[in-house]
Amino acid sequence: MRALQSVEGKVSMLAKFETFHENPGFLTQQLANVKALRVGDIKRVFEQYIANKANVVLSIVPKGKPELIAQQDNYTPKFYEPKTTEEVRDEVQLPSITDSFDRSIKPQAGVAKAITLPDLWQVKTDNGIDVLGAFDTETPTTTLLLQIPAGRLYDPENKAGVALLTVEMLGQATTQSTPSELAQQLAKLGAEITFEAKSEYIEIKLSTLSKNLTATLDILSEKLLQPKFSESDFARVKSMVSEYSKSERDSAKFLADSALSQVMYQEGNYSKPWLPSQAEFATIELADVKSFYAQQILPQGSKLSIVSDVAQSKLVPALTSALSQWQGKGELDMALPKFAALDSNIVYLVHKENAPQVQIRVARHAATEDLAAEHFKSQIMNFAFSGSFNSRVNQNLRESKGYTYGIGGRFSGYGDAGQFVLASGINAANVADALTEIQQEFSKINEYGLTDEEIQFTRNSIAQRDALKYETPAAKLNFFAMMHAHNVDADIVDVRAKIIETVGKKELNQLANKYFTPAEMTYVVVGDANTLSKQLEAKGFTVKQLTIQ
Repeated sequence: MRALQSVEGKVSMLAKFETFHENPGFLTQQLANVKALRVGDIKRVFEQYIANKANVVLSIVPKGKPELIAQQDNYTPKFYEPKTTEEVRDEVQLPSITDSFDRSIKPQAGVAKAITLPDLWQVKTDNGIDVLGAFDTETPTTTLLLQIPAGRLYDPENKAGVALLTVEMLGQATTQSTPSELAQQLAKLGAEITFEAKSEYIEIKLSTLSKNLTATLDILSEKLLQPKFSESDFARVKSMVSEYSKSERDSAKFLADSALSQVMYQEGNYSKPWLPSQAEFATIELADVKSFYAQQILPQGSKLSIVSDVAQSKLVPALTSALSQWQGKGELDMALPKFAALDSNIVYLVHKENAPQVQIRVARHAATEDLAAEHFKSQIMNFAFSGSFNSRVNQNLRESKGYTYGIGGRFSGYGDAGQFVLASGINAANVADALTEIQQEFSKINEYGLTDEEIQFTRNSIAQRDALKYETPAAKLNFFAMMHAHNVDADIVDVRAKIIETVGKKELNQLANKYFTPAEMTYVVVGDANTLSKQLEAKGFTVKQLTIQ
């Protein structure tokens, strides 16, 4: 059902059915086939193809613990060795292809599709939740996003990871049901409920067939209001997340992003990795999670976005009934950023032994997030520089120099902080040259700005791309969340489209001059310090070794 919510999903389904069944409308028959299945059919297929049949078992165990292997090896793979031959094959006869167009001429983008949001409605529930909804009959489904102001930036001092562990515990047993029982109930309803800790919010996403909305909301209410918080669940979750943290710290991407936060912000939650260390997790007890839940997982100030084929008159009472017992306002304050002064021409080097590919980040502080002011216009300005595959830096470092498979940059931010970050994985032998090329690209756009051709390319591309931002329920919810965050009306879509169409070359180049000054950038590199230090210093960079917190 969810595949039918996008044009891409519809096309893929039609193509698959045409290819394998010679009937693009085979979905109706497929659904009938599924409904006709009986338990005996499943048992028969299991006995015929799986039970006691030949199989391959691949057992992967932790390093140094071979005793955990599922069973002893009984098979040694034989590697195919191609035989050399002197035989010369005939030349392949290529088919003659006649084009009806000139392939040397780049296709021109068509007129951008006008973007029309569905009619929106807004209410505020009695327990203080701001609701923004839309009526959409594309599929008989309801999708919602609940944002509770209790994300990682609300972690109490010296308790990094509490928000993350609280979210994980909300996905465990309730006082009424086990996790497996809840999963089975959701599967029968064709529903999904997920919890995730973001920076500013804990996000709960729900998707269900609208005919099962009441039952799905009852499960959400049970998960949210009746968590069991058992010691056994907590020990397992804490161990799992702690081990994941350990493995992530072997990822060059994680190290680069964490190092950048540490460089750009002083002490506090903004400066910490999104995933705390094992030592930090070790200090958290179940009592800390219970306290955070009681203090901050509360409705007042929460934002709810919803897209459904159910009318508002029926939807609001269903939501109110499910969440009426949820009362209160959060007691904790979100951490504020403490900006660090950035050193120019300094490379902060994080050692990762024998890394064949090096992660780089080039960054600076920028405007805080907005939907139609300097932050948004900076995104437009950056599109042709580093915000698309055809951007200047990608064409230089990937297509011309071959230093990377891809490089891209973007302006991002929160309500209190903003930044520009350029990121890539670079061949270890070319890191210093790559950073030099990036500096030269910054210098060029800083001095000469964008060309008329780049600006026109940006206008056409963003206008075409943005049409997909409002296509599926999930895409609509993401946009509604931004509307919530910035307290804007639906006409923001037209405002943004007008800015894309009319923002002038002079204004864009002023932003390029403001934000793309090479001397105001800071550099983070993750790779083997034994070889990279000399390489970078030879190109005139000052290197400072950095250890992740």
